[in-house]
Amino acid sequence: MLLDYAMATALGCAGMAGLFHLAGEVLTLQNQVFQYGAAELVLREVKTLAHLTHGTEHFSGICSESSLNELSFYCEVLDGWLTHLPNHRFETLGDGSIELSWQLPDGARGSLITGLGEAMRHP
Repeated sequence: MLLDYAMATALGCAGMAGLFHLAGEVLTLQNQVFQYGAAELVLREVKTLAHLTHGTEHFSGICSESSLNELSFYCEVLDGWLTHLPNHRFETLGDGSIELSWQLPDGARGSLITGLGEAMRHP
């Protein structure tokens, strides 16, 4: 009888460990989905700001230009969204598209690229 209880306890502990692992995976997936959504929003805003100002070759200095005070609200919003993308980097590619990359929770780097159309995902 004691052996039955020990086996039931071991199975229950294994089941709880599996449940905790599954919960961790679900939370990681939710975080990655949120980060990709935030990155897509940031890229669309940056692309729009770059289009309204000097084009994609100068987009990184848009928020620091003193002559563009009317854009300060949008720059603050972008800064807020960028806090959710750790170790983020922008890069202007040769075709005029903008790449945003950041560190995913598992240590890999995620990236999105805007081109002439919508944002494209690149894991």
